Amino acid sequence: MYRELGTVLDSVGDEVRRQVKLKEEGKFKYTPADLSVPEGQKFAMLCEEVGEVATNLLSRAGNVTDGDPSNEAMVHELTQVAAIAVAWITSYQKEARHRR
Repeated sequence: MYRELGTVLDSVGDEVRRQVKLKEEGKFKYTPADLSVPEGQKFAMLCEEVGEVATNLLSRAGNVTDGDPSNEAMVHELTQVAAIAVAWITSYQKEARHRR
């Protein structure tokens, strides 16, 4: 279990770094780690990723045709959900450091 957990956390870290890189390249305006992004926007980002998980689940059940029911797709989307949450958490840590 711990080996799998480490692999999962590595994947989440890679996704957070990918999001930062895309921001640096101008493909994203911001990430949830940015202090200037309102919490409502961060929540919307998280919900968008959770919505993709839901679409894939609905695809598995045969209720929609635009999702990807594969385990690989679920892992990908859940990793993005976790990465958004981790980035959001880091914004609180950055904010705390700025207050000191």
